[in-house]
Amino acid sequence: GERLPRQFLELPERPLVYVTLGTVFNDPDLVRSMLDAVQDLPISIAITTGPGTDPSVLGPRPANVAAASFVPQALLLPLASAVVSHTGSGTMLGALASGLPQVCLPRGADQFANAERVQAVGAGIRLLPDEVTPQRLRAALSSVLHDPAYTGAAAAMKAEIAAMPSAADVLGDLVGLA
Repeated sequence: GERLPRQFLELPERPLVYVTLGTVFNDPDLVRSMLDAVQDLPISIAITTGPGTDPSVLGPRPANVAAASFVPQALLLPLASAVVSHTGSGTMLGALASGLPQVCLPRGADQFANAERVQAVGAGIRLLPDEVTPQRLRAALSSVLHDPAYTGAAAAMKAEIAAMPSAADVLGDLVGLA
């Protein structure tokens, strides 16, 4: 019964980039600078600010940017062409399972290892915290959107994930019910 907020449905018909920094490491200053760097590209941007963070902290934005504090990724990922994120496990795996190339901006916890793996398999570009500049972010996003090698690697990961046994199958094997 969940639906995308109206502002996401009214975005211009362009490649959609989903932007999130998750719920723990979400920094409104970083998000504002990220948007400033890429919002004039020929893309639409769907951004989530995280529960408890009012999207108005991002300030006024052009018509190709829509923001909400939270939207289920399952509603956004099928519409997206790429993901820019903190590379938390849920976002990273959701993007890979959807075959989406990523710009990885790890901030803490397991995100550094996740971002390293995404980059190692060729499904995205990792920018460490001290490497994130408007120019590098813009270049990374343009690369994952336009270089077919990233989309191809992400598609290969999607196929690999789809071929894995289901959680129910694994559980059955573990407890001897299979």
